[in-house]
Amino acid sequence: VGLFVIPRDYVRLLRRLGPALERRIEFRNESQHDEINQWREQIKRAYPVGVLADEVEIQFLHYASREEAEAKWNRRAARINWNKLRVKMSWHHDLQIESLLREFDQMPFDAKVILAPSAVGGARNCIPMRDFSTDGTQQYWRAHKVFDVAAFIDHGALRRWTWARPLDWLLYWRY
Repeated sequence: VGLFVIPRDYVRLLRRLGPALERRIEFRNESQHDEINQWREQIKRAYPVGVLADEVEIQFLHYASREEAEAKWNRRAARINWNKLRVKMSWHHDLQIESLLREFDQMPFDAKVILAPSAVGGARNCIPMRDFSTDGTQQYWRAHKVFDVAAFIDHGALRRWTWARPLDWLLYWRY
């Protein structure tokens, strides 16, 4: 969707998702995270940085302006179907990642999944992926090889083996 949230902020957001989404998104010129500011300088892109509830940053990487980012954010937030909410978190290079993944796993969401390069102790909703990538597009396609993505999206079910698994391997082998 052209944006990202670093793991620490994502967990903060999920702790109070409903109230955070009811508030108006604000914008900053710089991130509160030094590593994000350094990366923005490296890639030479001054994309909009949104802030929810005075603490959670949304990095609108593929948006040209604050106005565009705000309009898309508000439209998507208004379309959330709370009865079919699915949440996903992925492993990233962060010193706190395992504790963040375990906290995510304990959150009161009915349908949640963690994608990681290996099992995370204490996280029962974790799907280990041998060919794990932090790239979201690659993650999506590669996930088809280890669990039933459609069942998760449609029903919130984490099915690691299905009758369609051989077909998934055939269709997604190159990812």
